[in-house]
Amino acid sequence: MAYATIPGREHEYGVIGGVAGTGGVVEGTFAAFADGTITTATSGALNVGVVLETADAGDQTSLKMVGFAILSVNGTTAIAAGDGLDPTTAGVGIKAATDKDKPAAIALGAATTATHIPVLLSQFTVSA
Repeated sequence: MAYATIPGREHEYGVIGGVAGTGGVVEGTFAAFADGTITTATSGALNVGVVLETADAGDQTSLKMVGFAILSVNGTTAIAAGDGLDPTTAGVGIKAATDKDKPAAIALGAATTATHIPVLLSQFTVSA
């Protein structure tokens, strides 16, 4: 199992390196990490972070797992600062809509259209 890093990111807090899985990954989208492989995250995925560099399948990339990141969101449902965010099937952030959901990130900005916003990566429960 290879845990390679992208030069210059290996000492950045909360960043891990890996190989992009099938289909590759896109910068600024949610991705999941398992066994050294980074794949586009879908709803309910575990070990979720934000991709820092676009990569084709088999290429090296980095994943921000902890801290602040910039995330692509779809804005289909208005997002406000403080909202929990989950990945869509394409790894784009969408407002967490269900009770007892465990969002992968907290919005630090607002969006009503497809855009990029700052987020805090954190798995928390919306309600008890």
